Amino acid sequence: MDEQCSNTPSTLLGLLERAVSNWPNHGITFCQSTGKDDGTLLTYSQLLSQAQARARTLLTRQLVIPGEPALLYFEDNYASVVWYWATIIAGAIPALLPPMKAKSVTQTNLLDHVSTLLDRPPFLTSNSLDHIFSDHRDAFKITAIEHISEDDASTKSLPSLLDPGRGHEHKAATYLFTSGSTGPSKAVEFTHHQLIASSRTKAETNRMNSDKVFLSWISFDHSVSICELHLHAMYAGANQVMIPASEMVGNPAGFWNAVSYHKVAYTFSPNSFLATANAAYENDLEEQTMDQLDFSNLQVLFCGGEANKVKTLEKADAILTRHRAPNHSITPVYGLSETCSAIFYNRGAPQYDVSNDYIFASVGTMLPGNSLRLVDNDLTRVPGGEVGAIQLQGPLMFRKYYNNEAATSSCMTEDGWFDTGDTGRLDAKGNLCIVGRTKEVLIINGQNYSSFDLEYAVERAVPELTGGYTATFAVWLEDAETEDLVILFNPQDQYTDDKSALRDLVEKVATAATEFCGKRPATVVPLPKACLPKSSIGKLSRSALKRSLLAGEFDRYKVKEAAPDFASTGESSLSPELLKAIRQVLRGTNVTVNASTTLSSLGIDSLGHLRLKAAIEREYPSHESRLSLARLVACRSLADVDAYLSELLNPSDHKYNAVVELAPRGSKPTLILGPPASGEVLIWLPLVPHFPDRRILALRARGFEEGETPFESMDETVNEYFAAIKKSEPSGPYCLLGRCFGGNIAFELGKRLQAQGDEVIFCGGINGAANLSRLLKAYPSKFPILELLKYLGVIEGEEGRQMCDELGHLSNDDFEVAILERLQPALSKAGMSLQKVRRWMKIAASSYRIGYDYTPQGRIPAFDVFFMRAPEILACDDKEFYDEWMGEWNDCVVQGEGKRVPLREDRPTPSGALRFHYLPVRPENADAPSFSSTFGATLSEALRRREEERVFGQSKKRSRRATIGDTMPSKRLVTVRS
Repeated sequence: MDEQCSNTPSTLLGLLERAVSNWPNHGITFCQSTGKDDGTLLTYSQLLSQAQARARTLLTRQLVIPGEPALLYFEDNYASVVWYWATIIAGAIPALLPPMKAKSVTQTNLLDHVSTLLDRPPFLTSNSLDHIFSDHRDAFKITAIEHISEDDASTKSLPSLLDPGRGHEHKAATYLFTSGSTGPSKAVEFTHHQLIASSRTKAETNRMNSDKVFLSWISFDHSVSICELHLHAMYAGANQVMIPASEMVGNPAGFWNAVSYHKVAYTFSPNSFLATANAAYENDLEEQTMDQLDFSNLQVLFCGGEANKVKTLEKADAILTRHRAPNHSITPVYGLSETCSAIFYNRGAPQYDVSNDYIFASVGTMLPGNSLRLVDNDLTRVPGGEVGAIQLQGPLMFRKYYNNEAATSSCMTEDGWFDTGDTGRLDAKGNLCIVGRTKEVLIINGQNYSSFDLEYAVERAVPELTGGYTATFAVWLEDAETEDLVILFNPQDQYTDDKSALRDLVEKVATAATEFCGKRPATVVPLPKACLPKSSIGKLSRSALKRSLLAGEFDRYKVKEAAPDFASTGESSLSPELLKAIRQVLRGTNVTVNASTTLSSLGIDSLGHLRLKAAIEREYPSHESRLSLARLVACRSLADVDAYLSELLNPSDHKYNAVVELAPRGSKPTLILGPPASGEVLIWLPLVPHFPDRRILALRARGFEEGETPFESMDETVNEYFAAIKKSEPSGPYCLLGRCFGGNIAFELGKRLQAQGDEVIFCGGINGAANLSRLLKAYPSKFPILELLKYLGVIEGEEGRQMCDELGHLSNDDFEVAILERLQPALSKAGMSLQKVRRWMKIAASSYRIGYDYTPQGRIPAFDVFFMRAPEILACDDKEFYDEWMGEWNDCVVQGEGKRVPLREDRPTPSGALRFHYLPVRPENADAPSFSSTFGATLSEALRRREEERVFGQSKKRSRRATIGDTMPSKRLVTVRS
């Protein structure tokens, strides 16, 4: 057996150089699947060479600052690893962002917070991901790695790079972000000394050396991936295999294949995934495949991130030992990011825990050189067997959170111990058993969520609840494989006897919780206030409520789910492929489904969507297109999924529908969103979470699909949208809003709906002038194309202007060809085919032609103008933009000559028929203003005031109609020149 090298490095660069010196041909194999995938090998020598070249480029171009944080975000392991090391060698401190979901309020808040926390840091990402951060271009100094060439001649003249960590071993080497479960996300600071000590101690105690293979399938930003696997393996000189998390989660049976095929010695699984993998072994693996499994090389399959159920570990151990794994290879652990991942290991599982009749496995003993104490509220050590707060000390403990002294102080005792926020006890053998959490944190599928945040999200989404009387906590039900979520609430009107109403309310609460944390609650119970007593300081006791629930005291209040309605649609209406995929995901669960069955009712959470995506793609192996996860997540029922598949498989079988439903229901009037010149609805998606109790419809331009032609006039546009609105939402009241070009559409639709006798409560536009023709003519003719490319993240503002100057003399068609040829690789990485881009360009050009010929006529009783700072291209100051451009709306509103509001962020809420709402950002730096939480709050307040006043109310319909009749053309809404 190969011995570990005795020389111990003192810095991370020294660790990599040691691996190159002793094991130059060992390295990391990047695989794209869980099957027999030999992947692409990047040796440690190649990693060092590539990272050094990129580090020189980063320094030459001053893209990072030595000694300062540099933010990294990539979705593939190869880029994450190489640029992590390049940043370290350049002397900067890599800060790795966690995986980003679709644009949401949560993501926006995280990015805003990180920008402030790290003080607008450099940010390395890739072109294909740049669109995720399009609303935050001012918050970071973003560089796409495709724009960096390490072969630049200027970098070759630089001298050899020195080790930036040498002499600074106790200074920061890496930042990883906490989950944000107990407040804003914190940046855990890891020093060179801490990470080296962790790697050395773990390699020695786990008996790892260069003969071994490590398997990682957790995103690279996680402490498990960096501390427990990547750096640990490098210290041992071991080979590493990296597989994308989406591939593993989508095919749990592949976990066993990967461990066997790659002869893995060390890997990881949270309890919830291990339970799924156990079931997949029994249900999905063919006997021939089972016979080929060989786990004889496995030494440690460590399980952490959540409590480990002994029954789950037993099943996994039986699978492992059946295929020649050594005893006790399955290892429950305990640790946090702040402790370099695992710091306690149970080396006797599962037999030790079975013999002690434990339901949840102990986490064993601590790594040598570190200390544990269990204390009471007075910091007095508790006797053996009693429960106390878990506090730790030693070389593996973090020293501080970056730029957050308050958070650091709150978890450090005066005598230097780290308070984990968890409670535990030591059993008779001195093994630590985790008992609970002192902080209000929910762990769902291995992810941390604040119970306070979840309760707030549910109460905001479901206004029928009594505020302050919602309690959430996690329980481990007897037959469950992971902790399940429980929500208790009090109905606002105390209607606990109306079972039908309660059933609807329970479903609303469950849906809101699912949207917040990606997992459907196992139990949702409406309770009278008497069952939700508060303390003298107004707090609900979750622990007392949990005991009452488990004791059965709330059973009589539980509401049974309604039986599915099979009268109209049944299984036969769904495609066989979808049904087969659903059954794979549900893994034999005895449940009947039909077209109206919702995904959330089947328990399909964030992990379930990945599994469903993978299962459907397996049913269509020959089809070129892969499913869009975002589109799949948007499907609420099996009928939605089936329709999406039909659309994907039969692109020609398509009928234009101008309305896209973004939110299905709510008690407040429907909000209808008019498109910008690009015609797309994507810009509105992050607005949806701000309005949980409102149906939201977005209007989508014609021309995106094959066989469709763009609109040719404003009349045609308004007629089509009006008909689509009446079909989808036959009667009001209506709320209308549009961005730029869409604001004029909202204005025209507002007049049309009012003329038909419908109630329009709200009508408004974002950063668009009433005289659209005048505004558009101030922009160059190539502007639609440049705006499109910027929206896609293919170019940045200055790059677009340079291309416009260089190619502006060309005709529009030639300009389009030149742009597409030059940017084809970037467009491909952004997931845009040339055909789709051309269609988008035609729609934008059509919008501009319509706008050039448009002159607003008539008046509307009220209008809200949301405007930003003056666009640079207009060469005017903010006051001039406000007075001369936005002020034109005065001519379009009855009694429009109202008092203007000052250009200030702290302006009073505007009043009057015409209202102005100032958004202090330039449009060049806010590709989609509706995506910001600031705009969501501003719009919410504007809607609230209009709804309260009912300016367009039915009670005033007769007089308003007469007023409009005096000011609006009787036959045509607008004058259009063909």
